[in-house]
Amino acid sequence: MVDLVQVFHDQVAVNEAIADGQSRNDAQYLTTYVRNENPRRRTLTLAGDVRVELLGGDCEAPLTTSSACWPPTPAPAPAATTTR
Repeated sequence: MVDLVQVFHDQVAVNEAIADGQSRNDAQYLTTYVRNENPRRRTLTLAGDVRVELLGGDCEAPLTTSSACWPPTPAPAPAATTTR
């Protein structure tokens, strides 16, 4: 599924949050504001060899987390160990 969202930063985040109905007192400290005003779902068919990179964390977190990819890359096999 694909969803259209808008992400605003800094003063633009404050302005857009106020435009969407948040109070100036609540919006004044925002550094990021995410607008998702369309509840409609859209389902798209993807090519079998598509590679999609998903960023970890939540939408308002800084992008300092590691990313995950789809399709997932198999984990390396564990190193062989011997016991006696």
